[in-house]
Amino acid sequence: MLSVVVFTWTPYGDQKESIPSQNIVKYGAEHVNKHFRMVSQNLNIPFRYHLFTDKIYGEYDEGIKVQPLWDICRDLGGCYNRLYTFSGEMSLLIGERAVYMDLDMIITGDITPLLDRDESFVYFKMRGSNGTGWRMNNGLYMMDTGRRSFVWEKFIESPEYAIANRKGPGTDQGWTNAVLDLDSEAHWTQGKYIYDMRQDFLETGRTELPDDCRIVTWAGPRDPTVGDWSKYPWVKKYYENI
Repeated sequence: MLSVVVFTWTPYGDQKESIPSQNIVKYGAEHVNKHFRMVSQNLNIPFRYHLFTDKIYGEYDEGIKVQPLWDICRDLGGCYNRLYTFSGEMSLLIGERAVYMDLDMIITGDITPLLDRDESFVYFKMRGSNGTGWRMNNGLYMMDTGRRSFVWEKFIESPEYAIANRKGPGTDQGWTNAVLDLDSEAHWTQGKYIYDMRQDFLETGRTELPDDCRIVTWAGPRDPTVGDWSKYPWVKKYYENI
């Protein structure tokens, strides 16, 4: 059975590196519940929903399995601790296959065709931060547990080396873009079913959803709970009112 895995945690005050989203919003039970409801309404295959968090106690919806977040690499900051998802040891926590999702996304349609596939690893292929080239966006990836374990093993062998040799923006994302052979991996492509709030809406002036849209990602220093998004009516329909 597929596991849907999400995360929330409070950054350490003395962590070595920060990321924009950690500075604009504190993810809590409200974010998790909204995401769980969006998945439940739009995924028509059996799944388990796992939250890994340091906020064990909260008003979480029934059906959310709350588990303590590991403390591995949290002192490094950013999302480096999320690289542990590539470890084979994750099978003890979430089973044999999982999709890992950021909470700051809006699901606007049936995601079953996106997740009902059997490649051992699938990533979200997104345009580069300047709108050119391509990269892996770590806000959405799916894999058989442990099938790309070298991503974790090479990182934990020398985190200092890995951090110094990242490729492109991001923390865990910078490392996966450096070490994975992304040209040979299965992927979802930005602009088909999955769109980005900054690149596909804010920078283009578009306010309506594309007809085929299933997910809108909110990478970087943006979040659907922060700011005025009233010119985008689908935010209220698919997120605020859920």
